Amino acid sequence: MTLIAFDLGGTLTNTRLMYIECALNKTLTYFNLPQQSLKQLKTMNAYDPEILLQQIVQTNQKDYFQSILQYYQQALLSELQNVSVFEGIPELLKLLKMKGIKIAITSNRLKDQVLQFVVNQNIQVDTIIGVCEDTKPKPDTCMIDQLRELYPQHKIIIVGDTDIDYQTAINAKIEYIIVSYGYCTVEELNSYGITNPVGSVEELTKILLNQ
Repeated sequence: MTLIAFDLGGTLTNTRLMYIECALNKTLTYFNLPQQSLKQLKTMNAYDPEILLQQIVQTNQKDYFQSILQYYQQALLSELQNVSVFEGIPELLKLLKMKGIKIAITSNRLKDQVLQFVVNQNIQVDTIIGVCEDTKPKPDTCMIDQLRELYPQHKIIIVGDTDIDYQTAINAKIEYIIVSYGYCTVEELNSYGITNPVGSVEELTKILLNQ
């Protein structure tokens, strides 16, 4: 029995960092703070709102920081309305379900954000795991450990689009498939030691249906 643990942004959806950049810069503009470029975001931990703002906003005023954080979290939820799944992904998920393959989403976004997006897009999966108080972000193995508890008889395969997904699989000692149609280019993935990334949803479908 097999379980596929998909990353969300850049693997199932076209988000990458664009919606984060938009929400962040709306927030920074509102509070008269310098804006951040997509290039700058790539050097940061961008998927945890609090950690991201701690890297940008230099203040000892807790109330002020919390106001910025709350505004940013609302801006993120608003920007999620502009996100959509890649062409071919709904069909892939249906085919996997028809084969009896379990499907999970393991995302470094906050769990509430992931849940709202999955509901809005009507994505059919068995389990959703996002970052919350008791769940650490990848490349920690926490999310994979939770899947192992839920599905002890299943072989877990990670499907993602970054070195973080790759390192998570290495840390958890499980199989992985990394795609190059998402956040990272083939050259970037090769520089992390990831060879032969999958270049399209069509190619990914063929590989996964052979599991």
